[in-house]
Order: sequence, then C-alpha cells, then structure tokens
Amino acid sequence: MMKPLFNSRDLEIVRSLVLDPTLRPSFDLIKWCLIWADEQPENLTPQGYEAVCDLWIIRGYIHRGIPETKWGIDPESGHFTDVLRRAKQQVPDWIGFKRMQLSERDRSYLNKCIDDDDAYPRSR
Repeated sequence: MMKPLFNSRDLEIVRSLVLDPTLRPSFDLIKWCLIWADEQPENLTPQGYEAVCDLWIIRGYIHRGIPETKWGIDPESGHFTDVLRRAKQQVPDWIGFKRMQLSERDRSYLNKCIDDDDAYPRSR
C-alpha cells in the first residue's frame, strides 16, 4: 500500500475544490507553471500545500512537453513520479487533472509567459 499524499483533513479540502471553467490561469514564475484560482486550497497543512505545489509543477512539466524522465532537479529520485502516482490513487478527481490538456488560449498564454520577458515582472 502506498503512503497517502494527503492526510484526511487536507484530502477533504482538496476534494472540496470546485472547477470553474470560466477562469483564466496565472503564470507562477517560481514553479514555472499555470495555476487557476479555483485550485488554490486554503488552510492546508504545510505538507498538503507542498503536495499541491508538486502537482502544479508536474502539470507544468506536462504542459511544456517535458518527459517524466527529466522531471525535477534530480529526476532519478523519482520524487515527482511518485507524487503523481500517489495523487492519482488518492485524488483521481482533483480539479487540476482536468486541466492536463490546455485550450488554445491557455497554451498561447503559457508560451507568451515562457518566451516574452515582458509577460511577468522581473527584479532588476
């Protein structure tokens, strides 16, 4: 049996999120991924929040077409692969999984954020 990704309280919070298909994503420069406001759970434990952040990062890899064998700073550790496997087992209905494929509009926005230096603020 795999160790759960979320404790029972965090799991309840993550499962309570409701998809709003009208939302537009924002680009998180640190995680290098798109995040929608409806997938940002409140009051998670630090471990639960870290797990959600890992899922956003994983989805960002997928959106950018990065193969699983190259996920993370140390892909050989298998950390992100393990997180994804555990999430699919524990929260297969997580709303973020419904955004694994990007619309043309969201794909264009992601590409702009990655390619255009003016798409996000930078410190000088």
